[in-house]
Amino acid sequence: MRELRAQGLSMYQVAIRLNEEGVPTARGGAWYRSTIRNLEKSDHLDQAGELGQLRPDQLAELIADQVPGVDVWLAEWLLDPVR
Repeated sequence: MRELRAQGLSMYQVAIRLNEEGVPTARGGAWYRSTIRNLEKSDHLDQAGELGQLRPDQLAELIADQVPGVDVWLAEWLLDPVR
């Protein structure tokens, strides 16, 4: 993925290429522009700083993409301060 982006392909083009080549995501699904975006975000996050700048829905999506078995609904529930 990083190599394709370095070649100048857009996130959408990278997703299409990975799907065409049959490369599975971590969850075994299809690639989307948002999947590429989330991976790039996670690559650029440092240990503490930038995570605090994400909206709760962005953080939930990031967690769901990175943690097998956790979907967005569960991540949002875990992050809910009211619960």
